[in-house]
Amino acid sequence: MDEILEITDTIYVFKDGEETAVFPTKEADLDVLYEKMVGRSTTGEFYVEDRQTVPGDDVILEVQDLSLFGAFNHVSFKLHKGEVLGLAGLDGSGNEDVCNVLVGQEAPTAGRILVNGKEMRFANAYQSRRNGILSVPKDRRDEGMVGILSIEDNINISSWNHLKKGPLLSRRLLRETADKWIREAGVKCTGRKDRIAQLSGGNAQKVIFARALESGCPVLILNHPTRGVDVGAKQEIYRLVREMTEQGHAIIVLGDTLDECLGLASSVVVFKDGMISATFDCPVGGKPSQNEVVHFMM
Repeated sequence: MDEILEITDTIYVFKDGEETAVFPTKEADLDVLYEKMVGRSTTGEFYVEDRQTVPGDDVILEVQDLSLFGAFNHVSFKLHKGEVLGLAGLDGSGNEDVCNVLVGQEAPTAGRILVNGKEMRFANAYQSRRNGILSVPKDRRDEGMVGILSIEDNINISSWNHLKKGPLLSRRLLRETADKWIREAGVKCTGRKDRIAQLSGGNAQKVIFARALESGCPVLILNHPTRGVDVGAKQEIYRLVREMTEQGHAIIVLGDTLDECLGLASSVVVFKDGMISATFDCPVGGKPSQNEVVHFMM
């Protein structure tokens, strides 16, 4: 959106296959474009920054001198309760590889991962989740959801253990949990038995976020959480991110754009050539400019 405002002379806006506005770029801003694209005005800041939490003192996740041969070296950072930590970098800079190690998809060649002060090693994503780290992958269609299953099943699939009544799953708890998250996440559907594959990208992503919240995992890794999602659904997803931190979750986010990373994050770690090149605090009203961050990425 910033690029459109920077390099164009005239903007045509379309919604649902129809032209909704045309105006000179000099008369446009993000709020105007949002209203014409979505059909309603913005409510507050786009990234819901007024609900950004101040990270607590408790360190939920710590990475010490972590390395993966051929991908990244000597990476160290701390993730606090209620914090959104952005990992920024160009493709191949190492930030995504760090996340792959944290969720058990890759085994590190050196370094330590500590969850609540206890050293951990994960052989797979199941072990990572059992120890409190859950990922929302960027490729939701292939990695984030089970397309042939219902919304209800996709919401509950990571939470079987606390949805049991004795040795069996409770149908009542499954229904109540799915209905609660469909309502609270604002999933547009006809009912919990709809197949998730039939939903739009934004609504499918909301279901995946609902699963993450229901899992109770204290650490959530959001890998490009709004990729392929329309601008209206994006703000609803940002609201869910704020609700996660208000509930005490600690979040690592790899934004779909640098602007998104800075807008959501409480602090940002910048990667370049497999190493950390800079770190920034990102309090509300005091976030670094994109140019400052890009300087350490290039």
